[in-house]
Amino acid sequence: MQIVSQPVTDPSQDGIVQTQDPPGGSKAPPGSTVTIAVGKFGETSPPGPP
Repeated sequence: MQIVSQPVTDPSQDGIVQTQDPPGGSKAPPGSTVTIAVGKFGETSPPGPP
Protein backbone atom coordinates (compact mmCIF):
# COMPACT_ATOMS: atom_id res chain seq x y z
CA MET A 1 0.00 0.00 0.00
CA GLN A 2 1.17 3.51 -0.77
CA ILE A 3 -0.23 6.54 1.04
CA VAL A 4 0.27 9.97 -0.53
CA SER A 5 -0.79 13.47 0.54
CA GLN A 6 -3.17 15.47 -1.60
CA PRO A 7 -3.47 19.21 -0.93
CA VAL A 8 -7.00 20.31 0.01
CA THR A 9 -8.40 23.78 0.58
CA ASP A 10 -11.23 22.67 2.87
CA PRO A 11 -10.05 22.02 6.44
CA SER A 12 -12.85 19.46 6.92
CA GLN A 13 -11.11 17.27 4.29
CA ASP A 14 -7.83 17.13 6.23
CA GLY A 15 -6.98 13.48 6.92
CA ILE A 16 -9.85 12.18 4.75
CA VAL A 17 -9.27 9.75 1.86
CA GLN A 18 -9.69 11.74 -1.36
CA THR A 19 -8.91 9.10 -4.00
CA GLN A 20 -7.82 5.50 -4.19
CA ASP A 21 -6.42 3.29 -6.91
CA PRO A 22 -7.80 0.81 -7.68
CA PRO A 23 -11.22 2.35 -7.01
CA GLY A 24 -13.32 1.20 -4.07
CA GLY A 25 -15.32 -1.95 -4.67
CA SER A 26 -12.78 -3.41 -7.10
CA LYS A 27 -10.14 -6.02 -6.39
CA ALA A 28 -6.42 -5.44 -6.71
CA PRO A 29 -4.36 -8.29 -8.14
CA PRO A 30 -2.19 -10.07 -5.58
CA GLY A 31 1.14 -8.27 -5.09
CA SER A 32 -0.05 -5.04 -6.71
CA THR A 33 0.20 -1.62 -5.07
CA VAL A 34 -2.90 0.09 -3.71
CA THR A 35 -2.53 3.89 -3.59
CA ILE A 36 -4.55 6.03 -1.20
CA ALA A 37 -4.45 9.85 -1.39
CA VAL A 38 -5.23 11.50 1.95
CA GLY A 39 -6.21 15.18 2.17
CA LYS A 40 -3.64 17.49 3.72
CA PHE A 41 -4.98 20.96 4.57
CA GLY A 42 -2.55 23.85 4.21
CA GLU A 43 -0.11 21.98 2.01
CA THR A 44 0.73 23.88 -1.15
CA SER A 45 1.17 22.28 -4.53
CA PRO A 46 4.53 22.62 -6.25
CA PRO A 47 4.50 25.28 -8.95
CA GLY A 48 3.69 24.11 -12.44
CA PRO A 49 6.02 24.42 -15.42
CA PRO A 50 6.63 27.95 -16.69
